[in-house]
Amino acid sequence: GDHRDLHSFPTRRSSDLNGYREDYLAAFFPMIPLLIRFFGGYGLLVINQICFFISMVLLKKIMENEYKSKNTVTVLFIFSFSPVAYFSLICYTESIFFFLTLWAFYLFMKNKYPWLMGIFIGLSVFTRNTGSIVFFAIFAGMVIRWIRKENKLRDIILAYVPATLISVLYPIYLQIHFGSWKIFVDIQYSRWLKVRSNVFSTFLTGIKMIFTDTYKFDIYTLTLFRINEILTILICGFLIYQIGRAHV
Repeated sequence: GDHRDLHSFPTRRSSDLNGYREDYLAAFFPMIPLLIRFFGGYGLLVINQICFFISMVLLKKIMENEYKSKNTVTVLFIFSFSPVAYFSLICYTESIFFFLTLWAFYLFMKNKYPWLMGIFIGLSVFTRNTGSIVFFAIFAGMVIRWIRKENKLRDIILAYVPATLISVLYPIYLQIHFGSWKIFVDIQYSRWLKVRSNVFSTFLTGIKMIFTDTYKFDIYTLTLFRINEILTILICGFLIYQIGRAHV
């Protein structure tokens, strides 16, 4: 089902195990629905928290060791308490996707364990369709390294055999289940892109979220949404102030 329904946490009832019942749900890639199926909504929350924490540790290591950054603590603090981090607290893909892509790029930077990097790449595609950008970006980087003789053709094969096999699992399932392997693309244009929005309507929605309960969320979800909206408005105000200050 639609894992973005936050009105209640999914459980492992038999009714939740029916898979993609409607074609519009094909827009959501299967990693999160599968985790909910086997671990439940609260299990996914725990997994998200673990992935986010490990990502912060890895990001700290990358900034200190690879880029010799002197502002690591400040960056991690801002990131950990920003609206971006908010999505790691609920049943969304952001935390796991960040974890997978960060590890993939880290292994690419270190030029080690290509097979493990390939698994991370494939799982990132299995989590979100934007994982395909990671797939091709790292592939291009590995080809350039191969041309420069910084790695071997074997490394590309070791990485992209598992990456490709995992990446095509979902299109194969869609072909069998719906008769079209690219329905996740078609549904974006036929349904989801019709949902129109702009910065002003989004701002008004955020204000309504803070002061009302328009969507009748449970108290846990409503509190998280309100915290996120307040942080978003404060950070946007801070950025506008800094831009104006810099201009002056």
